[in-house]
Amino acid sequence: MKHPIRIDAKHRYWIPGATKELQVPGFSELCTAMGVTKPNPFHTAEGRDRGISVHKWFHFLASGKVPKALPDERIRGKVEGIKKFLLDTRFMLHAAEEPQYDTENRTACTPDAWGHIGVWPWLIDVKSGGKTKTHALQTACQTLALRANGFQPQKRGALYLKNGGYKLIEHTDRLDLDRWKDIAAGYHALDEAGREIFAATQRLSDDSADKFDAATVRAFAARSHYL
Repeated sequence: MKHPIRIDAKHRYWIPGATKELQVPGFSELCTAMGVTKPNPFHTAEGRDRGISVHKWFHFLASGKVPKALPDERIRGKVEGIKKFLLDTRFMLHAAEEPQYDTENRTACTPDAWGHIGVWPWLIDVKSGGKTKTHALQTACQTLALRANGFQPQKRGALYLKNGGYKLIEHTDRLDLDRWKDIAAGYHALDEAGREIFAATQRLSDDSADKFDAATVRAFAARSHYL
């Protein structure tokens, strides 16, 4: 089972509609709109390109391919970390970097990689930078999307690559999945103007709570866990 979805050059997600394609929110778009995350002023185009290269190397090596050339020296240490992870865990890749649509929560994402470590089906999010609270929410979103499309991760986590090493941190809080459902439901319960108010609201007082319905109040409670 695979629900059809298309991702464009601007990283927007589209699904088939009755007469035309419909845009659906991805993880990053939804988190920004709901105030879960804020733009990082330290992100650069160079850093983004290095991250993309690291992900390509992960997919390449996890697929069992043998490179004919060395990676760029700027990411060489991260690639060595990938090799060590694959050697230590014997991760067996099922698929990677394929857009997924979650029909229940009406959200989209592109998980980095999913497969097996031993008998366990794993979802793995590859990270070149440091740890943040939202990484667990991201793997929750991706887990639900993969389940909607036929793959059933029983474990999920972030793979933090270091120079020549790695750290795989499993996300074990099952409530992450429920919180993602609440945040997504809140997003769909609001229009664009409502999302702007929601994102700007730091504390939910009795007065401000009156502006939102029950679904949005639950989204606020879920969001607070990752701020």
